[in-house]
Amino acid sequence: MTQTMPEQATSGGLRYAQIDSDSHIQEASGSWEMYLDPAYESRRPVIIDNPHVPGRPHRNKTWYIDGQLVPKNQGPAGVVMSTPVEMDFAQGKAVAPDIQACTNPAARSDLMLSMGIDRTVMFSTLFLQAFTDDLGYEAALMRSWNRWMADVTADYPALKYAALVPIRDATLAAAEVRFAKENGAATVMILPAAGDKLLHDPVLDPFWAACVEADMPVSIHIGWPQPRVTNEATTPSTVFLGAFETSLWWAYVSVFTGGLFERFPGLRVAFMEHDARWFELFMARSTHWYPTSAASPWPQAASPMDTLRNNPVFFSFEGDYAFLPRFLDIAGQDRVMGALDFPHTHYGTASLSIAWDLLRDHETLSDEQKRRVLRENALGFYGFDDI
Repeated sequence: MTQTMPEQATSGGLRYAQIDSDSHIQEASGSWEMYLDPAYESRRPVIIDNPHVPGRPHRNKTWYIDGQLVPKNQGPAGVVMSTPVEMDFAQGKAVAPDIQACTNPAARSDLMLSMGIDRTVMFSTLFLQAFTDDLGYEAALMRSWNRWMADVTADYPALKYAALVPIRDATLAAAEVRFAKENGAATVMILPAAGDKLLHDPVLDPFWAACVEADMPVSIHIGWPQPRVTNEATTPSTVFLGAFETSLWWAYVSVFTGGLFERFPGLRVAFMEHDARWFELFMARSTHWYPTSAASPWPQAASPMDTLRNNPVFFSFEGDYAFLPRFLDIAGQDRVMGALDFPHTHYGTASLSIAWDLLRDHETLSDEQKRRVLRENALGFYGFDDI
């Protein structure tokens, strides 16, 4: 097993601190789950063998949480991930498992710095899916992950984390926002819907209010937020093209039509690991519907385009080399943040650095545009003042 990154991972000759807005933890046993509240000791997640099923991706280990396989890799809701890191698939990646899992934060920090990335913001992999309807237990699981990450990153300025919040219970979510602010989190991560509720549902207002009060930016990350929809996805194609790829559309609806910025001035929101081409289509369709009587009453006074232009909305971007210049025009030059998505692998040869290299080496972007994408825009969203 190779223990180093591919040779193409370099600083790109750019002489300024670069910020990776979205990478991931591939969770390992003996780490985050050890922080679980003792009241839930009998329900602590464990890792079990997951026999390989011919015709499906090879994921021979999985988490066993509350009597369920998380993720499970076949049948309805057959989600495929690369956690736990003990699985053969993760073990075979071109970087050590303890770096993927951040159980060796010194090595992870050193690797990022060696790639010319001076700060990386790390998101969970396991919690890209909503997998329990026991909201108290979900909050306890997320709390344990946050407390582990707060400890892991405390001594490494290059490493920041996105705190998890149990968005389906706004009161518990608000409490976790306050913990995140006090314990070094760069942002809070939520999925594109709160189960069966959209993010602009008034029942979630205590969460949004807490984010504004704490000056905590909110990262809406693509995933599988709606268990009912995920469970209806019975094939790999529907799991990804249906439940996963379209999930952020619902968050677009909430952010650009739901009145969140009108109710919560000062809010900062980013869309993480989205498909920028979906966003162009969303803006076209929402702009079409905004003036029509059929779509009245609109939940907010401002149009979707005015909401985009007049509020701090940001977007991570990775990999889609050809579309980046157009997306900068659509979203705004000061809204797009580079993302490495380390250590996930989506790009052909499964290179763990190619997403960042495509941004650094982009042939049609100006030096100023690169600086904005690789540094300045992330500073604006996260509010970093020490780099």
